[in-house]
Amino acid sequence: MPRGVPRTIAKKPGPYHARSPVPQYRAPPPRTPIGSNANPAGPAANAQSRIKLQRGARGVGIYVMGACAFGMAFYMSGIAVSLYKSRDVHGDHSPSAQRDVAGVYDTTAGGFDAEVNFSEKVGGVIKARKEMSAMVKGNVLEVSCGTARNLGYYSFDKIKSLTLIDLSPQMVEEARKKWDILNPGKAAENVPIRFLQGDCIGDMPEPPTGTQKDAKTGTTFTPGLNKGYDTIVQTMGLCSTAQPVELLKNLSKHLDHSNPDARILLLEHGRSYIGWMNKLLDMTAPQHADKHGCWWNRDIGQLIEDSGLEVVRERRKQFGTVWIFELKPKTVTQSIKDKAEQVGGKIEQEIQTQTTQNGWLSCMSK
Repeated sequence: MPRGVPRTIAKKPGPYHARSPVPQYRAPPPRTPIGSNANPAGPAANAQSRIKLQRGARGVGIYVMGACAFGMAFYMSGIAVSLYKSRDVHGDHSPSAQRDVAGVYDTTAGGFDAEVNFSEKVGGVIKARKEMSAMVKGNVLEVSCGTARNLGYYSFDKIKSLTLIDLSPQMVEEARKKWDILNPGKAAENVPIRFLQGDCIGDMPEPPTGTQKDAKTGTTFTPGLNKGYDTIVQTMGLCSTAQPVELLKNLSKHLDHSNPDARILLLEHGRSYIGWMNKLLDMTAPQHADKHGCWWNRDIGQLIEDSGLEVVRERRKQFGTVWIFELKPKTVTQSIKDKAEQVGGKIEQEIQTQTTQNGWLSCMSK
């Protein structure tokens, strides 16, 4: 009989008692409080139940880990087979041999942020954006701004003016919408800001001198080079332009050369320092360029060297595929030194050529 239910107790018949049974109530035992470890069956039952739960959880974990390991092994084996098949393929990966894919951004502007958010967060690119944006100061020019993914990380108390330029009008419009959504209010109340559409290879405008209201209305600009910028920012732009070296030279041209602290800040992705990673980038570069408008297998370090800019600081992440640079124009002393080294190298080469043809004795006799 369940506890807490009245039971009947029969009484012995007698002259003064009724022969029908008289019901009596038996109180139920006290309930165990919620969260208590007490168990009517004792601590042995508690231990056995815990052991069963642990075994079950351990079994599920082993199955999940095994499935993940199998999937990863299958994926890596596919990559290995593809790399093995392409081990003898050596293509030309210079920008001059790659087609121009800048027009892709006109069609992907609306969903660009949603498409790259996860990969940038996992790969540490967003953290790099924040670190780089903290270095921005003075009159700032951001080229190849895209949807203005750096806009929310700028400290406007250190910025005098901000100009954002991109070749794609759709990207510029997305950047303008983002600014309206961010609405920094008083933080950027006295900072003129412009969203401009144009090519960053040619002449670009000077820093604005008008009010913010006047600066925000313009979508075109009049070229001028009387005054340069204190900071020029570019993120993920060298992979998209057909003329990356010319672009870097043009950025140097638009710096304020009277300011010794003027800098170019770059955040780019390109070739790795790992051989198999570069093969993987080369294999997938055409498909990636068609989808995202980016050639991610370019040698960013070589492009910087060809531009003639001086590297102040360089860092690399994600197996070396993410490049972070702080650049400045080479000083006059450094330029003279480089030219002297080039002249010395040519003279030494001529001497070696002459001695090879005529021998050391003929050289000494002269």
